[in-house]
Amino acid sequence: PSYGDFKSKIDLFQSNSAIKLFVAADLEGCNTPFDNFKDFKFASEVKTIEEAYEMGKEHGQFLRELGFNLNFAPVVDLNDTIWECRAFKGSPDEIAKKAKSYLKGLKEEGIISTVKHYPGRTLEALDPHKEVLYTELREDDTIPFSDTLNITDTIMVSHQITTGVLDTGGKPAVVSSIVDDLSNRFDGMIVTDEIGMMGLKKFYKTDKERYIGLLKVNNDVILIFHKDTFVLEKFIDAIEESVEKGEISEERIDKSVKKILELKGYSVIG
Repeated sequence: PSYGDFKSKIDLFQSNSAIKLFVAADLEGCNTPFDNFKDFKFASEVKTIEEAYEMGKEHGQFLRELGFNLNFAPVVDLNDTIWECRAFKGSPDEIAKKAKSYLKGLKEEGIISTVKHYPGRTLEALDPHKEVLYTELREDDTIPFSDTLNITDTIMVSHQITTGVLDTGGKPAVVSSIVDDLSNRFDGMIVTDEIGMMGLKKFYKTDKERYIGLLKVNNDVILIFHKDTFVLEKFIDAIEESVEKGEISEERIDKSVKKILELKGYSVIG
């Protein structure tokens, strides 16, 4: 797609939506959906806090001009040994400072930010798109997340099964109690990593079990990257049935809807 294709399509969808849409991109400093008409510096090439700020400003301005309002960035995992370009380099403190500077630039351009991939160490060794990940988390891994918790609008939770300083109890992080713990400390929106990744999908026998597991904890937005709308309908049906059966409360769904609407700029009473 060209610059004009993105802009015209986004304008079309927003103008036909009764409620403003989140229009999101993974413009994080690596391969992007815009590679055929725009080059960006890799996150791994950012050397200073000032450069991180300028990257945030550049990303934010570009996305805003196209009509995007949500960026799934920055990545604050300490190491990226899979793609080698998606994460800032440096010590945990340096990465946190670069992330905060990037967030400042992005938000000055009016773009909603996302710190990812909580709880850390997601971009090492195995690709979570293909495999179930088992990770032992260290204190250092959590520093960039704790340092940006009160700055970012959104946190994305990944699918690895962790032990160490944050233990997911043998479950993928995104369906574990660490999501509820995070929601108690973070007022912003919690979004899942894409739920079709094998790191989550292989953990469940059925799609329905996976869908219910995602909303039994306090995830606010569920990412489904699937072109077939029937998949989305199956997800909605499974959640509706679970609410009717009392497996998931209406109040729990309402809490997430309220958070989403407020982040979109709507005033919600109650």
